[in-house]
Amino acid sequence: FYGITHYVDHDGMLWIGSSGYGIYKYNYRTEHFNKFPNDASGFFEDEHKNMYFNFRKGAAILDIKTNTLLPVIPASQWKADWENPLVYCRSKNGALWLQVSSKKSQQYRFLKYNTGTQQLEDHSDLLYQDPNGQLLSVFTDAQNNLWQFYYDTDRSRKFIVADAVTSVIKARYTLPLPKDVNKVSSFLNSTLQDAKGNFWFCTNLGLIQFNPAVINKSQQWHIYKNNPADTSSLSSDIIFSVCPDPSQPERYLWVGTNGRGFNRMDLQSGKCDRFNEKDGLPNNVVYGMLSDHDGNLWLSTNQGLSCFNIQHKRFRNYTTEDGLMGNEFNRGQFYKSSSGQLFFGGVDGITWFNPSEILNAGNTESPIAITGFYVTNHSIDFKKDPAILQTPIQYSKSITLPYENNMFSIEFALLQFTSAEKKHYKYKLEGFDKDWIDNNIKNTATFTNLDPGKYIFHVLGCNSEGIWNKEGACIEIIIQTPWYKTWWFRSILIILFSGSLYAFYRYRLRQSLKVISMRNLIASDLHDEIGSTISSITVYSEIIESRTDDPELKQIAARINNSSRNILVAMSDIVWSINPKNDRFDHVILRMKSCAHEMTEAQEMTLHFEADTSLNEFNMKMNDRKNFYLIFKEALNNSLKYANAKNLYIRIALQGDDILFTLKDDGIGFDTSESKEGNGLTNMQNRSKDLNGSLKITSTIHAGTEIELKFPAK
Repeated sequence: FYGITHYVDHDGMLWIGSSGYGIYKYNYRTEHFNKFPNDASGFFEDEHKNMYFNFRKGAAILDIKTNTLLPVIPASQWKADWENPLVYCRSKNGALWLQVSSKKSQQYRFLKYNTGTQQLEDHSDLLYQDPNGQLLSVFTDAQNNLWQFYYDTDRSRKFIVADAVTSVIKARYTLPLPKDVNKVSSFLNSTLQDAKGNFWFCTNLGLIQFNPAVINKSQQWHIYKNNPADTSSLSSDIIFSVCPDPSQPERYLWVGTNGRGFNRMDLQSGKCDRFNEKDGLPNNVVYGMLSDHDGNLWLSTNQGLSCFNIQHKRFRNYTTEDGLMGNEFNRGQFYKSSSGQLFFGGVDGITWFNPSEILNAGNTESPIAITGFYVTNHSIDFKKDPAILQTPIQYSKSITLPYENNMFSIEFALLQFTSAEKKHYKYKLEGFDKDWIDNNIKNTATFTNLDPGKYIFHVLGCNSEGIWNKEGACIEIIIQTPWYKTWWFRSILIILFSGSLYAFYRYRLRQSLKVISMRNLIASDLHDEIGSTISSITVYSEIIESRTDDPELKQIAARINNSSRNILVAMSDIVWSINPKNDRFDHVILRMKSCAHEMTEAQEMTLHFEADTSLNEFNMKMNDRKNFYLIFKEALNNSLKYANAKNLYIRIALQGDDILFTLKDDGIGFDTSESKEGNGLTNMQNRSKDLNGSLKITSTIHAGTEIELKFPAK
């Protein structure tokens, strides 16, 4: 095909329109990742910046400019008997240490090749070749020593250390670990020597620190392991890689594990901070760890490469879509060259790159748009649902929903044409959410049962380069108020309720006035009609008693006179209790005081009357007033009749929410256990119950009697 038009978008993506074959997309960024499609191990660089790799068919130099392979040793020095070259390491003076197989003797030859002078030396006598043991790894240190790690014949794990220049063996060390019965060849995964000369061995039994400079052998070794009960310990015992912190190498060490993410270990305390897939790591298997010149960490996993920004704790992940050779990498296959390029090896081949080129290639934010709106899982289209949406959702500024449709979903998309797994979203519904909601890779947000009101939906997106929107997208959502929650409906309810209360109040007022009028009428009738009649009877009986000489008739007239007077007194009490003018408590006190004075004077007793003035403003119901007064009068009569007392004490007081009435004399008293209750005492008890109160009678022979009534002040 041939292109007839093209366009490069803000992400550097090339779009080509063809003649009849549709649209083609090409990602320029993939060119920043260099690739070689062969699985390899043992990454090394010499002083000429040549890169050495151990491929399946033997070690070779990879020309990273032309992607061609060159022999490790010039053909002039290569012997026909040799095969399968394996480069172990490079010493400080520039010499390569490699192993070759002899076709004739079937033995390994251990060679040292100086890449500068091209001098080749045979040091096979240094190579550990005990058939009952097993050589696992060879490496050099900063002091130009050659280290060989092996299983000895007794299956213990040991090191032989030799001078890389003189080949003289300098030391032997045994790891303080149990003997390995199975002789696992992948026990030592990688090695690091830090700036202080400490060795860090990444093993399947934890992270082992070794300092050969310490004289006390028991203090040379320290093993860091996972403690299931301590979340600040290493997350796993299987350690694949370590890397000094780019900015604080003497304080922190980064540790990659098999299946448990990676850790930042504090070298002073041994405490660890853990990072894994929940934090943004693409996979929890961390094979390799390298730092770049900008202080970032690069990690190889089973799901691609990840760049971890230590300062912001943010991940940027890369896969084959971005140009990697493959997504699955291998242990021990990572290297940082003198120019700052990073090399990672995987099952599909080698990938290398300049970190700054990768990070700066997409250092711009991607726009985000609202792409869909759903009500009860039904997609809203402005053509079919003009009542809700009048324009396409991408151009809508506001949406109004009736209250019954307050369950809705909003769909949005980051306008970057990469896989959805590399995008990240967060949203906030202003007026409902207090904080931003992390939505991960999901590009929809659903809301249910929102109250009526105005809301603003905000959404931000993070592209595959880890760059967030600054403004994002937003849309206003208005939930209409249902008719039964509108202001006018509530106003009507308030008016109706207020009118009902007022009508009820007026009704009760009229009823109360009717009762008061009736009580006045009854009191007036009793006083005027019945009272005058009984008064006439009293007068007539007195006339008969004064004019007759018949003793029997005179006695009958006296009885009639006495009964009519008692009726007048009782009638006066009834009229007083019915009359609404006497509902105030000060009227009650006045009548009680008047009655007590009148009766005690007749008996030549001294009255002590005390009333709490705070009771004056109280109102008493008619029945309560009647019961209280009759209890008082009954108690007063009993004291006057039977006590033979000289002093009478009456006290009325307010005690909390109760009224306390006491009547006490200094008379002869009586035995309460032997006395039989008459109608008077029974009536007093019944009336106290009607008052919801309590009546207590206390009496002592020759010490007087006390009656105490306590009832609520209504």
